[in-house]
Amino acid sequence: MSQRSFGSPLIGRDDELGRLAGVLERARNGNGQAVLVAGDAGVGKTRLLDEVAARAAGVGATVVVGHCVDLGDVGLPYLPFTEILGALASDDRFSAVLAAHPAVERLLGAASDPSRDADARLRLFEGVAGLFAELAAAAPLLLILEDLHWADQSSRDLLRFLLSRGVLPRRLAVLASYRADDLHRRHPLRPLLAELVRLPGVERLEVRRLADAEVA
Repeated sequence: MSQRSFGSPLIGRDDELGRLAGVLERARNGNGQAVLVAGDAGVGKTRLLDEVAARAAGVGATVVVGHCVDLGDVGLPYLPFTEILGALASDDRFSAVLAAHPAVERLLGAASDPSRDADARLRLFEGVAGLFAELAAAAPLLLILEDLHWADQSSRDLLRFLLSRGVLPRRLAVLASYRADDLHRRHPLRPLLAELVRLPGVERLEVRRLADAEVA
């Protein structure tokens, strides 16, 4: 749950920081929200999210980060979520909450997709959603998912479930980044993004390249 530290201040992202700070503030006040953070490779999405994470942690939010990894067409099921749950499991502050959600243990202990049938899949998704809601009830919760363009099908389905329930849990904010330039016409993330941006409480933020003056 730690973030990288930078010796220099973030330059040229006042608008983006302002929008994301507003999302975090609304979540802290009980209005959960999600932002899909788009941008080309190397444009500075991770640096921006690290800054937001540090600010959220500084005001008492629980911040957890999960990374998607390019492992081919199949990938490892639920990889970013197992990273998030693993970080929570390693922190004694959350042991009692985690113990109350058996789905978490099943997901962390699985070498392959643990939800082979629809009922088991639904129980798993509801268990993870219930865990995040309980954590957010105790303190504002910020979930960061990086490199969503590499997400496996199971991770995309779980994200869809979390964001498609009508209203996000109070005091939960979700920031999910992806490379816009990697999304070819038939990329499997495209239909999910189109679906998610139509949901209440979900918005898109495009991170553009810095202007020459800002680079200087």
